[in-house]
Amino acid sequence: MSTCDQLAVGPDWAAGKVRLMVELGPLITGLLGGIALFLHGMESLTSSLSSVAGGRMQTFLGRVTSSPLRGAMAGAILTAILQSSSLTTVLCVGFISAGLMNLRQAVGVIVGANVGTTITAQVIAFDAQAIALPLVALGVALRLISRNRWQKHFGSVALGIGLVFYGMELMATATEPLRDYEPFVEMLQSLNQAWIGILLGAAFTALVQSSSATTGLVIVLASQSFLTLEAAIALVLGANIGSCITAVVAAWNSGPVARQAAAVHVVFNVLGAAFWWVFLTPLGTLSKWASGPDIARQVANAHTIFNLSNAVVALLFSSALARLVERLLPAAAKPEIDDKPLFLDPSYLSWPSMALERVRLELGHLGEHAVQSVHNLENSSEALKQVKRMTPIQEAIVDYIRQLSRGEMNDEESHLVEYYLVVCDSLESVGVTVQELVEWEEKLEKTPFLPSVRPLRELVEDSLSQSIRSLSHPELAREVRERKPHVRELRDDSLRKAMEHLDSQRPGVVGRYRFRSGVVEDLRRIYYLASHISKAVLKHAGRSGEELKNRAL
Repeated sequence: MSTCDQLAVGPDWAAGKVRLMVELGPLITGLLGGIALFLHGMESLTSSLSSVAGGRMQTFLGRVTSSPLRGAMAGAILTAILQSSSLTTVLCVGFISAGLMNLRQAVGVIVGANVGTTITAQVIAFDAQAIALPLVALGVALRLISRNRWQKHFGSVALGIGLVFYGMELMATATEPLRDYEPFVEMLQSLNQAWIGILLGAAFTALVQSSSATTGLVIVLASQSFLTLEAAIALVLGANIGSCITAVVAAWNSGPVARQAAAVHVVFNVLGAAFWWVFLTPLGTLSKWASGPDIARQVANAHTIFNLSNAVVALLFSSALARLVERLLPAAAKPEIDDKPLFLDPSYLSWPSMALERVRLELGHLGEHAVQSVHNLENSSEALKQVKRMTPIQEAIVDYIRQLSRGEMNDEESHLVEYYLVVCDSLESVGVTVQELVEWEEKLEKTPFLPSVRPLRELVEDSLSQSIRSLSHPELAREVRERKPHVRELRDDSLRKAMEHLDSQRPGVVGRYRFRSGVVEDLRRIYYLASHISKAVLKHAGRSGEELKNRAL
């Protein structure tokens, strides 16, 4: 009789129960510790890979999603590299909220993200426990000793992989004594009812926010013969559903189209799980045939089979899936008053390169208001409304950067923070200058001066607009800087007009000239603020190009 049985049926039941808890304590802590190490390993792996490749992967994702098929390939590649389908889906939500991707393109990326997770399942199905601690030692050594940023990232990747495998070893060691504990065995046998397994897998994945952790634990339990193959597959099906929670949270405050993308993720995974629930036994038979006797590989291959087949079906009916979600969650009309940040999602703060991309998009949003305030200068009330809308957005950007700066960033990301703060401060100064312009013009209420300097105002407005666009297209920044002689020429011409329009016979000539020259100088100041933004863009572009050159060498 096992230790657990002796404790459970001993003559002194109360004392036996206490001893049982003492016996099970190390097992439970070992299991929880194994899960914690697995999750920490996945977080370290994902964080390191996203720091190295996150920015480039965003560019890659934005360029190759012209069709659902290409989007699926991009989603699969991105997830395989970053080792996180949640991260890929959150990126997708961000692209949609930024207007860089439509819902039909997003369907492909989301489908591909599910396919990309099969790589993780295949990797953790290997029996690599012997190299777990050496990888941990290598990773820690590189992080502590190396001064090279890339070697440090490699160390973090090695540490993450080692912790993943060591966490699985701890889970296996912790669960092995439970083989003879009847209540635990009976509880797991109840998972032979597939719907219970699906619900439990979904709940556990939503709790730990990692379908890979669920898959890893399932592989451990199946390898210990606690789970049948069908029960293991049911749990992994549920893990697919539970993985949707991250995208749902990210999309909650990101606009209606982003919520539709999260809904696509939910509908796709729920329908896929429901289909394979019906065909659970044939799926198990197919995975056995493809895998041989190793149940860990059978679980991993079943995961691959249902995700690949679901992806094929979803791509064939991607338009229908998008239309279904659009009917379930129709997009609401865009509010007229746009005075809140659109892109500063806190869920990105764990990934600096992606959070900084959100800052860049929000600076574009802030810049739109700045341009509109200059455009509406001849309508002072509308110009002041635009300036007022800028304030909460500018404050939100600074606060978001402050939160981001509390975490760990590499040199390139730290430089981006400084660069974006320069742009943000310049746009804030544009708002202050527009307020001064309105005050000057109000003092000239009887003879407004702005209409007579419209060419200068239009050139300044266009320069500011182009400097904002240069945040995405740096080649535009140089043209803004080259406009300086033209701006100076229009400024001098406007000052001459200010003098010509004055009637020397009327009192207050000097005051009126001062007001009019104030208008001209403030317009010139806005141009110089736009030029300052363009200078920062060119400086950043030059630095990035030099870094790429050094990496190639």
